[in-house]
Amino acid sequence: MIWWGPSGIGATYTIERYAEQHSGPFRAGFTDRKFNGHVL
Repeated sequence: MIWWGPSGIGATYTIERYAEQHSGPFRAGFTDRKFNGHVL
């Protein structure tokens, strides 16, 4: 997997690093999230 972030963010080349460096901090910052059944 290659994830290209916006300018200034960079890229991630493995799923593990994506989870650690990109989605992990967002998930930790938004602990009260919930799924309401709508996916676009």
